[in-house]
Amino acid sequence: MKTLISVVLSLCLISPATAKPWQEAIDDVSSLAEQYKDAAEAKSGERITYWLGTIHAVTDVDMHMCAILGRRLGHADAIGHLEPPQPPLNSDPQILANNYASLSNWVHAASWFAGMSQHERATRWNLECVGKMGTPTGLWVEVPSQVFYSVERDYIWVYGDIVSGFADRLKSALEKHPEVNTVGIGSAGGHVWEALQAGRYIRSHGLSTQLTGSCASACPIFFLGGVNRTVLRPYPQLGFHKASSSGVAVPNSHPVYNAVWAYAQEMGANPDFFVSAMLSREPNDMGYLTPDAACQSGIVTWYQGVVTDKC
Repeated sequence: MKTLISVVLSLCLISPATAKPWQEAIDDVSSLAEQYKDAAEAKSGERITYWLGTIHAVTDVDMHMCAILGRRLGHADAIGHLEPPQPPLNSDPQILANNYASLSNWVHAASWFAGMSQHERATRWNLECVGKMGTPTGLWVEVPSQVFYSVERDYIWVYGDIVSGFADRLKSALEKHPEVNTVGIGSAGGHVWEALQAGRYIRSHGLSTQLTGSCASACPIFFLGGVNRTVLRPYPQLGFHKASSSGVAVPNSHPVYNAVWAYAQEMGANPDFFVSAMLSREPNDMGYLTPDAACQSGIVTWYQGVVTDKC
């Protein structure tokens, strides 16, 4: 039985002169997905939508993202466990339908990452994959800090570190796209003061925020600026730790915590909880919120498909 591994392995493990182009691999996996769709419908006598709920949109998304990024960054040996064999075509219709959804999501992710620069791929790999899903912590890719923007209709994706000038660049991007009403964010964090400025700008213009990737350190401060603050499947996390300078925690009495407290109150979240979450972890550590905690504290206003208190 043909497997996803057999389709993709030739991309990065052989010489560049003979490597299969990514678009060819994408076409192959798309064709394989259709085989599973046809098999599921033939065996069940039902359209595949009968077997798939809304969960199909995120089936194996994180796994595929890290497998694809790992290969594109030269870490094929580290992500083999993220490319499992495919089930036989005579499997149960539900298994076939789920695999169709999984492979379709692989195609979507591979097509999306094909249009990115290697710099942006490395930024996403560092944030979403290193030390996660069974990948080693030592595979961090050194790249200069940079913020990436992508606009689609009324939505803007913001990805990268919250570096000096972040708030001004965000303001400039939004001024060029007045149609935007939602700002998606994924970031390992950065400057607290930049996050405060950017968050207040978001709120002053009545925009909403949404997590599109892990959001840690100063990123939750920025995220809090949204009028509506949503987290969609597959549920990227909000991470907190102490504010720091050159990697050293600033004192708990530092004015930055008063500023964050006032800001959290202004944004409608529980300021005591927010600051306590920051103070609970050292700069070299990270504490992540459960959906219940994020909802009860007012940090998140809605989790897709999750019933949580006050969310």
